[in-house]
Amino acid sequence: MNAYCLGGRNGNEIIFDTKSLNIGQGTALTLSEVYIYDTINDNWETKVTSGKIPSNRGAFTTILGM
Repeated sequence: MNAYCLGGRNGNEIIFDTKSLNIGQGTALTLSEVYIYDTINDNWETKVTSGKIPSNRGAFTTILGM
């Protein structure tokens, strides 16, 4: 199962490890890239999106329900 993390912030503080992606201060990020967390292999990867991409987003979360 994968968790998809969209948007966020781009600013002064970024903490990214295999457990979390925490971003503080800054501006909204484009949705032209998404972070994908593979819950089985405990691994993050980034994918580039295509098509009609929504406007930038900031200060929100994505939750994986199991």
